[in-house]
Amino acid sequence: MKNILFIAILFQVFSSTLFAHTVEYIDNRLYETQEEAESIAARDEVNGVEIFHKEDHLDLYAKINSTLDSVYEKAKRNLAPYYSNFPERPIFILANMDALLPMHVDGSNKSTNILYVSKKTAKGDALEGVLAHELSHYILDHGKEDQGEPIETVRHVSTNPIVDSVICSTVNGYGNEIESEVKDLIDYMLSSTTLVEEDTMGVPFDIKYHTPLLEQLMSSSIFGKYLDKKSCEEAGDLRDTIAVDIYVKYCSLKGIQECRIPSDIKEKLPQMISEFKSKAKLCLEGEEEHFDATLRELVGDDLYQTLKGAFENNDYSSFPKPERAKSQIELLFSDKNPMDRIIDMYQFGVSYLDKNFEELKINKRELRLITSEDEADMLAQVILIDQDETKNSFAISRLQYMTESEKKYCQDKVAKDEMPKYGFLNGIHHSQCWRYWRSVKLKKELKDTKKKDLLIRTLLNFNLKPSTSDSNMHLWY
Repeated sequence: MKNILFIAILFQVFSSTLFAHTVEYIDNRLYETQEEAESIAARDEVNGVEIFHKEDHLDLYAKINSTLDSVYEKAKRNLAPYYSNFPERPIFILANMDALLPMHVDGSNKSTNILYVSKKTAKGDALEGVLAHELSHYILDHGKEDQGEPIETVRHVSTNPIVDSVICSTVNGYGNEIESEVKDLIDYMLSSTTLVEEDTMGVPFDIKYHTPLLEQLMSSSIFGKYLDKKSCEEAGDLRDTIAVDIYVKYCSLKGIQECRIPSDIKEKLPQMISEFKSKAKLCLEGEEEHFDATLRELVGDDLYQTLKGAFENNDYSSFPKPERAKSQIELLFSDKNPMDRIIDMYQFGVSYLDKNFEELKINKRELRLITSEDEADMLAQVILIDQDETKNSFAISRLQYMTESEKKYCQDKVAKDEMPKYGFLNGIHHSQCWRYWRSVKLKKELKDTKKKDLLIRTLLNFNLKPSTSDSNMHLWY
C-alpha cells in the first residue's frame, strides 16, 4: 500500500514539475573573507576551540583546499538543475572539529561561509565525505537554526524503523506535520540526559561535552565542595570513573552509539553507582545554600527567580506545560537532600517519557527522528553521486569514528542487509553505523533519476525560501 501511495505522489509531482526551471533562493548567509574568518577563529580559540594555523600546517591546508575545490565543483554541477544562484565557495579553518560556523547577528542566527575542518579528518581518507557533509549544511543554510534548541533541527518523526526506501520514507515524512503532542514530547526528550535509555539507577550520568542541566547541577554541586569535604572528593572521583572512564568510553557518540560495556565492568557498575549515590548524599548533606547558589549560577538570575517564584506562589500558569513544570519544580525545591532531589527529578523525567509515549501508542524503540544532520548526510550523497560503484566517500567518512571491532560489526550488518543499531533516541546524531548503512542504501537508490530529483527538491525547498512566489516553485512533496 505504501509503495502504491508513493508512486501516486511521485506521478503527481513529476507530471507537473518534471520540466520546472531552476529556482533562485533568498540568500541571507554571511560571506566573510579569509582574514575575517581567522579573526573569528582567534576569538573561538580563546573560548577553547583548538585552531591550527596555516603557516604550521601548509601540507594539510593545501590538501583541504584542493579537496574542497573538488567537492564544491561537484556540488555546483550536480545541483545546478535545481539551484540557480548557488552560494559562493566557502572558506575553511583547520581546527579540532568539523563544523559549519553559524553566527548570531541582530537577534537572529545566520550561516557563514566558514567551515571548521578537523586535523584528524584532514590527515585521513575521510576528508571528501566530511567536506560534502559540512558543505551540505552550508548549502541548506542550516546555520540559521537556533543552535541551542535541538528540536529546531527535527524535520519529521517516524515510528516505523523498517526502511524499504530511504528516499520514499524521507519524502513521505516531510509531507506530514509533526503533531503538537509528539513535538512537545520529543522536545522534552531532547533536553534529557543522553543516557536516558541506559539503566543508571536514577543518576543522570552523561556522555556529551555539554551536559544537560540536571547532570551539570549534580556534578557542579559536588565538585564545588571537592576540596572541602572528604565525601565530596570521593563522590567526585567516583563520578569521573563512572561517567568518563566507563560511559564516555563505552557509550561514546563516536562509535556504534550504544552502550557496549564489557561484562566484567558491567557487573561492578551497580555497586559503584550505589556507592557514588551514598557519597554524593553525604557530600551534599547540609549544603542546601550551596546547591541553591549552584542552580542560580547555572540557569542565571532571571530564570532562577522565575522558578523560585513559581514554587513559592504555587503558580505554574506561565509555563507551557503547567502540571509538568509543577512536578519538576516542586522536586527541585523540596526539603530533601539535594542529591535525592536530583534523583527524583531524573526518575520523574524517565517515567514521564515512558508514560506519554505509551499514551501516544509510540514504541520508543521504533522512534526515528529525521534531523538537519540527516539532511546533510543525504545531500552529501547526492553531491558525490558521480563516484563509481566501488567508492562511497561519505560511507568511508563514517568509519573514521569507529574502532576496528565496530567497523567489523557494521560492515557485517551491511553485508547481510540488516539494519544496525540506531543509537540513542535523544541525540540529533544517529549511530555512525546506522548512517553508514543508510549511505550504502541511498547510493543505490540515487540511480533512479526521478527519486533523486524528488529528494533534492524536497531538501532544498524545505530549508530555503524561493526569491519569487512563482507557483511552480512550491514544495515538491
